[in-house]
Amino acid sequence: IIEERLPRKTEMVRKHLSDIQQYTDTLGIYCLTELPNNILMWAHYADAHRGFCIEYDRTPDNPLGRYDVTRKMQYNDHPKLFPYDFWEPDKNWIDGMPPDDDPYMQLTDTKAPDSSYEKEWRIKNDAPDTLENWPAEVKSIIFGMKMLDEDKAKITEILGNSVAYKQAKRCDYEFKLGIIEAG
Repeated sequence: IIEERLPRKTEMVRKHLSDIQQYTDTLGIYCLTELPNNILMWAHYADAHRGFCIEYDRTPDNPLGRYDVTRKMQYNDHPKLFPYDFWEPDKNWIDGMPPDDDPYMQLTDTKAPDSSYEKEWRIKNDAPDTLENWPAEVKSIIFGMKMLDEDKAKITEILGNSVAYKQAKRCDYEFKLGIIEAG
């Protein structure tokens, strides 16, 4: 379509598509959720309830409380990106990161409406293969309802008394997941 309607812009668009691929290939994304008791999140992201959830203490003083660092996902039918969005891709970038309205941000901050149950937030890292500090103090660990006792013991051995421990539990007579103090 671009070659037919905008022949002079074709090479520029190809270059920017390459830039987009390079940007996404070198980006690390740390995904978080607002909902520690969402059954689907546990099924999809915690090894079918055999994993664990890390609960952070979010404050205005840490990266989780800073909206320029931790961004809430947008759920739209499409990311609303068109080739002409990328004609001047990095004109307003600050410290190597695009601003909110930049098409590159829309690429990484938009998902399909079917994913809205995730209530996702993201932290992006331009060095994806590096180990970063925690984005906030760890408040608690929530064990999955099918997590093995030896895995729970290993986590408590590593973290000791520095955090609270909780247990995910199926609610009786409901399709709900409860979170209780681990004992």
